[in-house]
Amino acid sequence: MHCCAGGIEAVEYFRVNNSTIDVVILDMNMPKMSGMQCFKHLKEINPGVRVIIATGYGDNSEREALQKEGVRMFVQKPYNAAELSVKIRELMSAP
Repeated sequence: MHCCAGGIEAVEYFRVNNSTIDVVILDMNMPKMSGMQCFKHLKEINPGVRVIIATGYGDNSEREALQKEGVRMFVQKPYNAAELSVKIRELMSAP
């Protein structure tokens, strides 16, 4: 597991290490780059990237936009390890 301080760092880390990454967990709101922007960059590197978006907001328009871009999994903040584990298993078993 690796944690990045923001979207820019996440994109650079993913660019170098994407072949060893199974799932990326992004926050909807990050410094200097939104979750949507970060997801689009990750998708350019690997179109099959599996992403879980964590959000504390109920903005359905952003969620719908992310779903149209290919995000299939969301987790509502605050969440616990058990909830996150379920989401990761669901995402990993999805076709």
